[in-house]
Amino acid sequence: MIQVVCISIVDRSNQPLFFRTLENESLDSLHFAVYSSLDIIERKASGDAIEGSLDPYLGYLGPAISLSYEYEIYGFLSFSHVKIIVVLQDHPENEIELRNFFHNVYKAYVDSICNPFLLRTIETPKLIGKIDSLISNAREVNIQIDKSQ
Repeated sequence: MIQVVCISIVDRSNQPLFFRTLENESLDSLHFAVYSSLDIIERKASGDAIEGSLDPYLGYLGPAISLSYEYEIYGFLSFSHVKIIVVLQDHPENEIELRNFFHNVYKAYVDSICNPFLLRTIETPKLIGKIDSLISNAREVNIQIDKSQ
């Protein structure tokens, strides 16, 4: 089950490019969770964990404990060292669906930065709409799966 609380796209120098929250959680605690996971991503990127691997999906990075809930953090590291960090409410039931979600978010990011008219930020209405649509579709698929069981 993919219940996204927060999604962030961070560039190779760890500057935030995109940050979106979907729950009524403290922005400070979600920012802290995302930024603290950057250290874990850097450690995985510099170590043997992904050496020789062509899969940018990093998987589970660790827990994020907020004042009201304990979340799960998952990561994706592109070959150009762009990081996508997703904070989830719970561990996903379908890891393949989460991998596909990351790949689709990355594709939306690439489409956004390839826009020749992009000025200062990638947080365009088109990218926000695309990511919101991906999140909504992931939640709907989960609801349909739950109903069929």
